[in-house]
Amino acid sequence: MKNQRVYILIRLLQYLPEPHSISGNSCKFFSPAILFMALCMSVLGCLWWNLGLQKIGSGKTSLFFNLVPFVTMIISAITGAAVTYPQLFGVGFVILGVLTASGVFPLTPSKTVLTQDGGAPIGK
Repeated sequence: MKNQRVYILIRLLQYLPEPHSISGNSCKFFSPAILFMALCMSVLGCLWWNLGLQKIGSGKTSLFFNLVPFVTMIISAITGAAVTYPQLFGVGFVILGVLTASGVFPLTPSKTVLTQDGGAPIGK
């Protein structure tokens, strides 16, 4: 059964379009980029993520995982990709969500207890 699934997958892959190179020197350009992604983004990214988990805990660390699209958009803009208004709108929501979940912008106002002159709460 597994061999049959692999065979079907290989047969379907032949219908994918062939990758086109950007220029005649694309191998020289992409080799350091692939090495950088493999070492820095995969290895160091996972290492730093686990150190963050250990240091600040899983709850706060998971909040910052929502900033990945924001960082991706910034890197895309630096490399020359156009940033659209819906992307900026979405980034605003992501940042607002992270700030709200981290407690910077609380959704509910803080509860204040009214006291009389002696410091005891009113009604008790």
